[in-house]
Amino acid sequence: MRKRAISRRPARRDGKSSTIGKRKRHPNRALTEAQIRNLLAAIENIRDDALIRLGLSVGLRVSEVVSIRTSEIDFERGLIKIWDEKKDRWRAIMPTMETMGTLKKYLNSLPKPPQYLFPMAAKTVERIIQGYSKRSLGFAISWHSLRTTYVSRSVELE
Repeated sequence: MRKRAISRRPARRDGKSSTIGKRKRHPNRALTEAQIRNLLAAIENIRDDALIRLGLSVGLRVSEVVSIRTSEIDFERGLIKIWDEKKDRWRAIMPTMETMGTLKKYLNSLPKPPQYLFPMAAKTVERIIQGYSKRSLGFAISWHSLRTTYVSRSVELE
């Protein structure tokens, strides 16, 4: 007796095919200086300003940004300890002084310092950057575009 393979996508009851649409992907492109200025000018609150400036100044992964503890920030030396998920070890990053100032301003604006610098999910961070980019640039970008921008700006400086 031959067994019939079970279809992964069962047919719909109305006879129509059930195609699942692909999720919309945002282009991963580096931003120009003018686009960076427009993006930063559109930011409405100090938390989002600190978040996006940190992404632009050091090019962290979104998972690394949401996992930064406030205890891992050294304002005197201008360093932040980051757990590198790929290499499974700690590394120190050095954001710009402007970014460190924005982070300090953000933390001082809070009634009580949180355990995590940005206590939110990675998906929330993606939605924040997509919202600001749609309003200021006319198209949505992903968090990874900030990483790409950081790398392309670093290469230009060499």
